[in-house]
Amino acid sequence: MNWYKNITFQSLSFALLSILLVALFVITWYQFTRETKIIINQTIVKDVAQLKKIFDTIHKKCIILDFAHEKNYIDFLTVKSFVSSEVGAMNVMYPEKWAGPYLQENPTVQSKVYEIVLTKNGYYIVPGTGVRLANGKIMGKDIVLTPQTDIDQVINEKSGLEYKGKPLVVPIEMQKKILVADIVESDE
Repeated sequence: MNWYKNITFQSLSFALLSILLVALFVITWYQFTRETKIIINQTIVKDVAQLKKIFDTIHKKCIILDFAHEKNYIDFLTVKSFVSSEVGAMNVMYPEKWAGPYLQENPTVQSKVYEIVLTKNGYYIVPGTGVRLANGKIMGKDIVLTPQTDIDQVINEKSGLEYKGKPLVVPIEMQKKILVADIVESDE
């Protein structure tokens, strides 16, 4: 009869230990996934701020005229020099003033390069298509940016492109388009 009590105690101990280990695993997994989401948004905020500074520097020296597409990959900041007025998808007025490379590696998040997209409000640096934000939304699927998108509205939405008051997207300064009529008027 004593062996029966030992087996029950051993079974109970094993069951409690198993429950404790499973609970510890669940808590660890929850904490890890929560921290990963926070780190992703912190990384995006840091990267877009760095990219904003780089593009501001490029604009001051080279004057950014435009971009080739509505959606452009930021995969050209490692270029040391180039021949024409285009580097990657970006067209500049003074290519001879290019001071690249601006980075040793093009920044990525979740193995996807950042993009420059055209919106109703101009061109913006955004996380790449397929990036899952901390709020669970996926760029290009849940958050689709087009030339008709009012980016300010998307940034200000609670579940949009903002993290702790900081935007996950930033505008790019560019040369304002000069119309031929404006040139003619200034000549007269």
